[in-house]
Amino acid sequence: MHSAPAPLDPRAFGNELVSAQAFADLPRIHATLARLRAHGKPLWVTPDNFRPFWAVGRHDQIVAASSDNDIFISSRRLNLMSRLQEAAAFRGAERYGKVLRTLVHMDEPDHKKYRAVTQYWFTAAAVKHRQAILEGLAREFARKFDGANGGVLDFAAEVATLFPLRVIMAILGIPLEDLPLMHRLTKTLSAPNDPDFSSDTARGDSMFDSIPEFTDYFLRVIADRRRHPRDDLATLIATGSVDAGPLGELEAVSYFITMAVAGHDTTAAAMAGGCAALAERPADWARLRRDPALLRHAADEMIRWVTPIKHFMRTVTRDCELGGQAIARGDGLALFYLSGNFDAAEFEAPAEFRIDRHPNRQIAFGFGPHVCLGMALSRLELTVWFSEMLRRVETLEPAGPARLLESNFLGGYKSVPIRYRLAERSGAAD
Repeated sequence: MHSAPAPLDPRAFGNELVSAQAFADLPRIHATLARLRAHGKPLWVTPDNFRPFWAVGRHDQIVAASSDNDIFISSRRLNLMSRLQEAAAFRGAERYGKVLRTLVHMDEPDHKKYRAVTQYWFTAAAVKHRQAILEGLAREFARKFDGANGGVLDFAAEVATLFPLRVIMAILGIPLEDLPLMHRLTKTLSAPNDPDFSSDTARGDSMFDSIPEFTDYFLRVIADRRRHPRDDLATLIATGSVDAGPLGELEAVSYFITMAVAGHDTTAAAMAGGCAALAERPADWARLRRDPALLRHAADEMIRWVTPIKHFMRTVTRDCELGGQAIARGDGLALFYLSGNFDAAEFEAPAEFRIDRHPNRQIAFGFGPHVCLGMALSRLELTVWFSEMLRRVETLEPAGPARLLESNFLGGYKSVPIRYRLAERSGAAD
């Protein structure tokens, strides 16, 4: 007979769920999230220096909350920020009254209207038309394996961090010389508590340092595309309309920031984590080389395995129930996608990395009306990149420990050292 799980202390357990350091330690955070799932229903937590919230870790409960955007809304509280970070956000909102107003901040009816500005561009069929751009960039980055580096490479730093950024810059039409700027700004915004990217990790205030620079940069891009339209995503955003009028400055800039940050960091995380998982499983690498068609399943497994967006918040508009737990109007919920993607009630052997997992109902892209706009592009980037890498690299293994970003929100890898041997037919003549 199994005994009931020990009660979870709302303060101590809450501190663990908001800890950026915990999310950089995979055994630690997975053990924490397993305890949350074992609790069986949303758990009220009261971490130090954060507003209290309900922690939601079960797959079915995350899907239920994500499916009802009348009761569970996004606009009031998007992600877990300390009280100091929230205060910094208010201070940084002088220009527009808000720091950002992205699609993920919006509720209906605005969400659907603004999503429609670029929705067709991100369909699987439309993204497929950009495949040649991705393949060209994949060949360019794959040449890093041909260099005289002794068969050792930091995949996260030299490939995964930069390849998706180059892709998003190419489809936006951002010049290559602005790569260092884009890289610095995206990391400052997405990893405010990581010592390698933040000026003040204790407070995390620096997550807002990049927004004025982003704003000024993208306002120049918007002005340019309105004067000189091109066949790129930047023109689509700059000249898009909602309710028969152009996008406001706040919404247009927020659109660009979403593309630059989410379009870059999420795919970079899945690429790096996928490579790390394959390096640790040489039999899987050999199997993919024999049967590259498995990549379509392997890509989704990489996304599930890493779950780059660890959580999003929702606020309850009226008294309701979720997973058997009564929740009051105005309460906030954190939907922990990383937990849901390792829920044994949904996934067979969730702690196993399976390149042929199918079906794979991973929720790393979210679920419901707010499902990630760029998911088809992300999947295509992963399959294009690993197709090229499989062609060039015969064997793969770790060359040192991987290091993760310290972030409770958008988390990936800072370092994935790999050792590889090139395939005999691989060369630089492409």
